[in-house]
Amino acid sequence: TTKEKVAPVVEEKQEIVEVEAPKPVERAKKRLEINRDDLIECRSAVSNLVYVSKRTSEKFEWKEFGDVEYITLGELITMKSTQPRMLKEGWLIVDDEEAIEQLGLAKMYGNLFEIDDIDEFFALNEREIKRILTNMPRGFKKSLATFARERIQSGDLDSNRKIKLLEELLEVDLKIFE
Repeated sequence: TTKEKVAPVVEEKQEIVEVEAPKPVERAKKRLEINRDDLIECRSAVSNLVYVSKRTSEKFEWKEFGDVEYITLGELITMKSTQPRMLKEGWLIVDDEEAIEQLGLAKMYGNLFEIDDIDEFFALNEREIKRILTNMPRGFKKSLATFARERIQSGDLDSNRKIKLLEELLEVDLKIFE
């Protein structure tokens, strides 16, 4: 009988290291303390603004710039989906930070200045005016043009450089109303 030489099998011991899988990072979502039935203060950024709810047929009316109506968050959500221009073009200003966040308007609102500070806006330097107007919604620009015309007529806005800049950025002829 012949003996076969068989090479010895050497088993390598593999060390098994247990690694704990990283836990998913939980992002703390800000819990909004607002529900769909909460009334939200909404100010008009234009004159003669009317909204009729497609959901309830309720009519909301703002006669003058700055007029206030109270609308539920649920109705604002409906408005955003059925008539988005009201919010996206700045015709209507929502005066509640949590509602702004929930409606997804935070970025747009970050570019707006406070409506109450129109006179302060006209007092800003040209660089700041340009920065603000570059990011401003179209509907708000129309309202601003009306206020600029009023300030020019009253003599409160008399800087030719600012008037020229406003005309360029608002795409209107303001001097025609002098």
